[in-house]
Amino acid sequence: MAVSTSTIVFAVATCIPFGLAVRDTVQKRSPLDELRSSEAAIDAETEARRARMRAEQAAEDAEREVQHQHRQLMLVDLVGREVATLGSSFEGITIGMTAADLNDQRHVIDRLQDETGASIRCDADDTMLHGITVTPAQDTCDFVSLRLDRLWGAGHVAGGFTYWHTADGSVRASFESEPTGCVLRYDQAVTVDAWLDKKAGSVVPVALVGKSPKALIGDIMSRRTADRVDQGEVNVMWFDAGVGNGVGRTQLSAVIRGGKVAWIEARAEMDVATTDAVQARLTALYGKPTGDELLEWAARPRITLALGRGTNVVLTVGTLP
Repeated sequence: MAVSTSTIVFAVATCIPFGLAVRDTVQKRSPLDELRSSEAAIDAETEARRARMRAEQAAEDAEREVQHQHRQLMLVDLVGREVATLGSSFEGITIGMTAADLNDQRHVIDRLQDETGASIRCDADDTMLHGITVTPAQDTCDFVSLRLDRLWGAGHVAGGFTYWHTADGSVRASFESEPTGCVLRYDQAVTVDAWLDKKAGSVVPVALVGKSPKALIGDIMSRRTADRVDQGEVNVMWFDAGVGNGVGRTQLSAVIRGGKVAWIEARAEMDVATTDAVQARLTALYGKPTGDELLEWAARPRITLALGRGTNVVLTVGTLP
C-alpha cells in the first residue's frame, strides 16, 4: 500500500524537533553538570600543585640531609684523638702557636667553616693564639657530643658544661650544650697551684704587691700566656690563662699608688669545684678566712675572695688607696 504524502510530512515534522532536543541535551549540559565539571578540574589542578609541592619539599629535604651528612663527615676530624686537642682538620693549628703562624693558616679556618657549617673564632693577639671557639650547626650538636664522649671520655660535668684538660694541663676544652645549640671551646688554662702562689711566676702575681710597676710589667711580659697589656700611670690591665674548670681567660688589673703596686684584682669564670680548690689553696697559704660570701684572709697583703653569683669569682690582693 502506498504511503501518503501527509504521513511522511507528519513523521518528519515529529522527528526533527525530537532530534534537535536530543542534540541540545547532549551538547548543552545543565548548570549543575557544569559546576561539577569545573570543581573536578579545580581539584585536579590543586592535586597537581600539591604533588609538585611535595616533590619540591622532598628534594629540599634530601638536599638538607646530604648537607647534614657532609657536615658530620667534616666534623669527624675537628676533634683530636688526644684529650682536649684540636683534630687533624685544623692542619697543625695549635693553642699557643704564634700569631704569625696562625695568619699563615687562616685559610684553614675559612675552609673548615665552609665545610662544617660551624662558626670558628680565634682568640689571638699580636703574638699568640690563646683559644679557639667552635659553634657547630645546631643539627650537628648531638653528633659532636657523641664524638667528644667517644674520644675523650665523660669529662667533668658542671652545670651545662663538660670539661677536659690535656695531659700537661696547658689546654682546657669545654663543651656547652643548650636546647638552642652548643659551643666547643679550647683555651689556655693552668692548675690552681700555678694560678695562685706566693712565689714569682703565679698568674695572680701576689708577690708583686708592694713592688714597682716596672717589676710588675716585667713579670707580665715574661709570661707567654699573658697579653693585651694596657699600662697607664695609675692602672695596669692585662689577660692571662684561665684556671681549672671554667670558660675564658683571667682578667687582671692593678692599681699603682706612690710608685708601687697597691692592689691587684683577678676575675675568672670557674666551676664550683675549682672555686673550692682556690679557697683551699688560699687557706693552705694564709690560714682560715673570715666572712661568708666575701672571704678575707688576714695576710700581708690583705686577700679577699668574692664568691658572688654563678661562676664569676673575684680575688683581690692588697688594699685600695
